Amino acid sequence: MDVTAPFLHLGHAVNLWMMRRLQEEGHKAIFLIGDFTTKIGDPTGRSETRPIIPEEEIKKNAQEFIKQVSTILITDDPEVFEIKRNSEWFSRMSTAEFISLLSMITHSRLISRDMFQKRVEEKGDLYA
Repeated sequence: MDVTAPFLHLGHAVNLWMMRRLQEEGHKAIFLIGDFTTKIGDPTGRSETRPIIPEEEIKKNAQEFIKQVSTILITDDPEVFEIKRNSEWFSRMSTAEFISLLSMITHSRLISRDMFQKRVEEKGDLYA
């Protein structure tokens, strides 16, 4: 879950109810909080870049998400629920590892996405 806001929205409902059903069948739901990637931003579906969100706000939003998720998911049983944050691995990543990941995406592939084409046409910002 991306924690740019302190609340879940209707778009999360289907995934959460499916996770609940899987929990009831004995599977473990791993609730992944995108705290590290929230710092970077994700332009998906947006015509503008996202503002930088302070770390304290990200932590607060994550806590609110966990509280809200507990109304649907079984969160009091470690056999069927676990919380992970993507900062657990991304914050330890070296610059070399990060650049290696970036090398998997070419400029032409990135710029082919319609949202980036629209930004270029509108003379909007694109950040590297």
